[in-house]
Amino acid sequence: MKRWMTVFLLVVLVSVPSWDSPISAQGAPTAGPVQPFDVEEGHAIGLSPDGSMYAVAIPRTALCVYDTETQQKIACGSLEALRVRIRIEDVVWSPDSTRLAFGEDGFRYGSDGDLWVMDAATGELTNLTDDGYEGSLLPLGDDEEESTFFLDVAPAWTPDSQFITFSRSPVIDGERAGNDLAQVPAAGGEVEILKTIPNAEPGTVYFGTGWNPSGDTFYFSLTHLDNDNPENGIWTFDPATAEIAPLALGDDPELGPLTLLRVSPAGNQLLAWYPMAASRLDTAEPILRLVDTATGALSTPEMPAPEGVPFVRTTAATYSPNGHALLMVAAELQRIKAELAAIRLSS
Repeated sequence: MKRWMTVFLLVVLVSVPSWDSPISAQGAPTAGPVQPFDVEEGHAIGLSPDGSMYAVAIPRTALCVYDTETQQKIACGSLEALRVRIRIEDVVWSPDSTRLAFGEDGFRYGSDGDLWVMDAATGELTNLTDDGYEGSLLPLGDDEEESTFFLDVAPAWTPDSQFITFSRSPVIDGERAGNDLAQVPAAGGEVEILKTIPNAEPGTVYFGTGWNPSGDTFYFSLTHLDNDNPENGIWTFDPATAEIAPLALGDDPELGPLTLLRVSPAGNQLLAWYPMAASRLDTAEPILRLVDTATGALSTPEMPAPEGVPFVRTTAATYSPNGHALLMVAAELQRIKAELAAIRLSS
């Protein structure tokens, strides 16, 4: 029997302080308009850069685009061609608001996955990094046929919407080959390796990545298998020198590694979070951070609850198109409890 799950989502606007004046001078953040969306079996994705559309991913079925003003469906791309489920955290809009890029959740499901692009107007899907391999990833390094394939995740668009930069974990002749930063034309073509990450395991660059608006700095998240590795955090890549350097390594070891969510439209801030803490329903500490791109300094944005709305936790966040606010998706407490109970009873 097909299971339908309706999730009550709140879009909450929280003001973002600028870095060129004291945070205390900005006044208390205020919650903006709250709008409920009923999403059937789906996950809400951030607004397009021009603010005219938003996307909803239904993991095993489709990626759909809706008009922001009317909430009417524009187009859907079928996900049936994917070997494994879409990786929700990978779905990113192109800067020109015409396409979305995403990866497959190969690391989680133990099967090879590629990078895809979807046309927002038509739903047409294009596989950008098809390596011809469709087998299991496990056990890595013990493949009898000594296959060569690539696990591609964490895509980010270049500012001109012409290329997609991403994390590639190669397996060459059956042997793990670490983790690279790579790039491919958004229309398809040859993959270029930009940088091999030193001392990296497959999937060390697994979480968020992104370019600054001028295209002279690429931000990526390092998460080694060892959660206590001192290198874990947000790093920078300079395309002119091919050098990498740490920017922000977190402020609370108990929350796990700090990782990138989004680069602000102006490029002066990063929105970051602690995904491992976010996965724990009992986490009471704030999990979002703002990162000064010039200094790496961290601050915690206040998240005032809209009056009368008992949301329990943030499940996704991004910048508003103008960069003056954060858009956050929060799940209502009672609805979450009801759905979890239904899942347990029907499992």
